[in-house]
Amino acid sequence: FALQLVSAIGNSFELPMVQFVLEGLRDSSLKSEWTDTVWPEDLHWSFERLVDTGILERQFGHGRYDFSHDQIQSAAFRLIPDDRKVVLQFAIGKRLIEGFDSFH
Repeated sequence: FALQLVSAIGNSFELPMVQFVLEGLRDSSLKSEWTDTVWPEDLHWSFERLVDTGILERQFGHGRYDFSHDQIQSAAFRLIPDDRKVVLQFAIGKRLIEGFDSFH
């Protein structure tokens, strides 16, 4: 789920932002087997494994990561069931607006 979640956020993201979003999703109607498989404190290790496989690239400073190619991001996004994409993106956007001061 972590890879699908960040694919819905964008091509570039920071660890604290993803942790913040995931914590918000746990408290939303999207709480499901998806959010129960990834814990915010485990994201760093998940992302580092994805760096090791070449799916993500680590950028310098503050836990920033990029997808190594836009097609990888697109493929991860396509793994999200169609009926969940809009709901997930809405929930992510809402959560980011709530924490706007922390992430701009």
